[in-house]
Amino acid sequence: MDQAMGLLLSFALHDFSISGIFTSLRATKGAELDEKIGEFDARLGVIRRPGAIAILWNLLPRVTTDDPSMRYGILRLFERLLNLNHRNQAILSSLGLVKSLFGRFYDTRNGATVSEQERHVLQKLLKGLLEMGATTSEARTIFQKATKEDETLDTDVLEFIRSGMKSRWLEHFSMESPAALVVSEEGIKGMPITGFTFMVSLCASDLFFGYHFVILDVVMDRNPADQRTPSTFLGSSFFSIYTDTEPSA
Repeated sequence: MDQAMGLLLSFALHDFSISGIFTSLRATKGAELDEKIGEFDARLGVIRRPGAIAILWNLLPRVTTDDPSMRYGILRLFERLLNLNHRNQAILSSLGLVKSLFGRFYDTRNGATVSEQERHVLQKLLKGLLEMGATTSEARTIFQKATKEDETLDTDVLEFIRSGMKSRWLEHFSMESPAALVVSEEGIKGMPITGFTFMVSLCASDLFFGYHFVILDVVMDRNPADQRTPSTFLGSSFFSIYTDTEPSA
């Protein structure tokens, strides 16, 4: 199972040099786990296949039930992936991990079977995911636990609520090159005579030297039923970014 999980992670990251990571974690115990995970840090990268990560997460209870060290190691690995870049944070946030993480934290926070290390990494994972926002269902689950049975506020849960309230990100598209968002409209013959307005808030995490990034293209496609009429470009590269200078070190 550990080797299969390693292949899943390798597939998700498009790097099969890390396929042995879970076998290594299984053989490592205690304080050496963080050091062992650190050995793989340089090979962790952008998540390319979110579906594989979702499968990996769903396997977590099955492979760590009787091995708290392994459970801590996998949670620590997810935390490293989360903090690696914004793209990973957005992907992990979209996989619906908040409910299971919060349930695990809430149900075991006073239990002797869960180490302080694991509780700490659960908190960090939850706060990192909540920085991207939460769905209505996730927010409802957290708010329902904000009050204890004696009707006092639960300070641990309030910390998660504060993290969600400090979210810096509105709903947005996170795209990895090559990617495009296509919006089509049927029944038009050309550009409106009054023009049009295009507005975008853009956050570019990486711009590579010598690349040309097209932000907006407007194309008049041919009628699908009329194969004789070629497509017509109404405008190409209305808004582009050119990286013509060597980036500074």
